[in-house]
Amino acid sequence: MEKKIGDKAAAVDDFTEGLKPWVENPSYAPAARDNTWAYFERHIDLQKISLSIKKARSHTSPGIGGGTFDMLKILVYEQDRRKKQSTASVDTILERLRYLALSLLSADLPGGCDVSLRRNILLGLKKKDTDVPRPIGIGDLLRRFTGRLASEILKEPLRQRVGLWQQGSSTPSGSDVVASVARCFHQLRPSSMISVRTDVKNAFNSGDRRWIIRVLETYFPEFGPLVRALYEGPTDLVFTDPFRAVHHVEGQKGVTQGCPLASHLFNLALHAIDERVMPKFDEVLKMGYCDDSYFTSESIRDLKACTDEIADRCKRYAELT
Repeated sequence: MEKKIGDKAAAVDDFTEGLKPWVENPSYAPAARDNTWAYFERHIDLQKISLSIKKARSHTSPGIGGGTFDMLKILVYEQDRRKKQSTASVDTILERLRYLALSLLSADLPGGCDVSLRRNILLGLKKKDTDVPRPIGIGDLLRRFTGRLASEILKEPLRQRVGLWQQGSSTPSGSDVVASVARCFHQLRPSSMISVRTDVKNAFNSGDRRWIIRVLETYFPEFGPLVRALYEGPTDLVFTDPFRAVHHVEGQKGVTQGCPLASHLFNLALHAIDERVMPKFDEVLKMGYCDDSYFTSESIRDLKACTDEIADRCKRYAELT
């Protein structure tokens, strides 16, 4: 029987041992909601809110709601200005922004408001080495604000978890660093080292969301409600053609390139494959950054067996090829 792409994303078998089972549209008990809120409350203080907003790029494209980070920058500016008044203001803008952030991060929202987290405008952004634009999703201001904070909280614990086989995520020139390290190995032992470079096709727009979510909920369960609000089920992608006609596309797979959490979720989905396959091959070294990976070994047999198994597991469990 032909092996299908993504046919095991929700499987419970020997390979997925240790992963949480896939549950569609789970309900969260009040105690679970309280625990999620408390987790983010420990990681988000007023200084982090202020710094995250100040560091965000200005004049970026507005999302569907029309808002940009400039709006939040103005609020933070106003808060800083009030600190210099002779009489302190009772109205604390940052406190309100923090409460908004905690509500969004825990995805504890009024009915219908999660729509703001799920929609994206698609824009074409040209890569430096090609004239063909790639689709970048620009979310609502609330989505970007939430995603930025979540990314900052997740980045370091994720780096520590995946660091054995991946060189972080959302790292400037990360793929160039990995390529340089691979070249160093060959310069040290040029006659014996063999390397294979792999690249995932259409990386961010591929992948079974069931696999992405269950892996996330295994390692970082506090982020489960937020990521389900962002990605469980179909998501609305909006784009305008050259004739100014507006079109809606239903996103069913992967993560949205442009979402601050996208590379973290992609890396974590790959890490669950790596940690189940790579320990079998002591003679193979993997160096990866998102969808770009180098496998290096002195044994061509081990190298082929390792990359073949990685490719098969990615195809069947994560729906990545």
